[in-house]
Amino acid sequence: MSYFSQMAGLTVQNFLSAAVGMVVAVALIRGIMARSGKSLGNFWQDLVRTGLYILLPLSVVVALVLVSQGVLQNFSHYLLSNGLTSGGGQTIGMGPVGSQEAIKLLGTNGGGFFNVNSAHPFENPDGFTNLVEMLAVLIIPAALIFMYGRMVGKRRQGYAIYGAVMIMFLGACVVAYIAEAHGSPAQHAAGLHTGVIHGSTGGNMEGKEQRFGIAGSALFNVVTTVTSCGAVNSGLESFTGIGGAIPFANLSASETIFGGVGTGLYSLLLYVILAVFIGGLMVGRTPEYLGKKIEAREIKLTVLGLLATPLMALFCTAMAVASSAGRASIFSPGRPQAFSESFYAYLSQANNNGSAFAGYTGFIQPNAGNLGSHGITFANLLGGFDMLIARYVPILFALAVAGSLAGKRISPAGLGTMRTDNPTFVVLLIGVIILVGALTFFPALLLGPIVQGLTGHLY
Repeated sequence: MSYFSQMAGLTVQNFLSAAVGMVVAVALIRGIMARSGKSLGNFWQDLVRTGLYILLPLSVVVALVLVSQGVLQNFSHYLLSNGLTSGGGQTIGMGPVGSQEAIKLLGTNGGGFFNVNSAHPFENPDGFTNLVEMLAVLIIPAALIFMYGRMVGKRRQGYAIYGAVMIMFLGACVVAYIAEAHGSPAQHAAGLHTGVIHGSTGGNMEGKEQRFGIAGSALFNVVTTVTSCGAVNSGLESFTGIGGAIPFANLSASETIFGGVGTGLYSLLLYVILAVFIGGLMVGRTPEYLGKKIEAREIKLTVLGLLATPLMALFCTAMAVASSAGRASIFSPGRPQAFSESFYAYLSQANNNGSAFAGYTGFIQPNAGNLGSHGITFANLLGGFDMLIARYVPILFALAVAGSLAGKRISPAGLGTMRTDNPTFVVLLIGVIILVGALTFFPALLLGPIVQGLTGHLY
């Protein structure tokens, strides 16, 4: 795309998508804390404040930091290099990378100025910029949880939710690092040494940049899949079976482990309401959250909001693997990796992410003829439908929950009121998130990355 179309077109959407998520999250918070039930706020006012007071200043700061470390920021024509050998010419991309990179990360929009995303040295030159980019992805989703505690006037509520999120995040980081540092079954079968030696981090370095190593690559890909970012600094499809299962598991949590800007918080709050409801049933009381009773109407809207995204991802995956046009876009049909490619594509698109396992949507099988091109068209259309439904329908249900709660009276807490700011509730919240994700996606995970990790299949 031209520099102008990126700066004048895509940048606007990058800001607006993040701002809309934050506005919806704030509306849900107002519904939870409201006493009059008259209003959830003004959408346009919140949108302008979010863009001008939060996203724009942070984008300027992050862009300046990245550019100071060597990220490109210019309007130069692409450069031509002859290379070190005769006939080895190369086109070197230029452009306003730093400014685009900043809002791409802060807004958890994902993608990349260059095709290899944050693995490109012009987008992510070294370990320091790698750290800055990961912090940029997490800073707003994490801060919104603390904002929630302040808005409801009970900071311990925010601390409890943050504790649950951080436990799941750290667990994903540990498993991803150990899996990649251990190496792949193919390496072990070939008798290769996968331990740390001088000049090498060891482990499975396939698809990873030497300047980031195992730790920098595994951590970045956990960060980008617990949020809705999709920026990657290594090839997810090159991870081991178990290491590659972590991005699947993160996306299966449906944007609750930090999640996207705003989308993560309102998804988390829907899970909080569900956890309160289940906890209330356990103790035989009408569930209450911050003084407001959770009744049939709220729980129905909450469940519909939580299940819309997973159901769309599974429906589209089934359509892709069961139809001839869908199978034509798979690199190696009939293998665990093939199912992983298809499943991850629709799971990622449904969850606002955009990262991908390579080999899907852009590949035409040999001798496939027109079927191959039909497969690409099929994948593009089905993916667009997946995004349209899975990304927008939950917003409608989140706002419906906010409107329903806004009109409820606040009841004083009693001796039987379940606390939602202690370690017991943290464990309950984590259990509900994992239970819903496991019941929804575990069979699909078994068919792809887990069976690949257990059998040693590469593709």
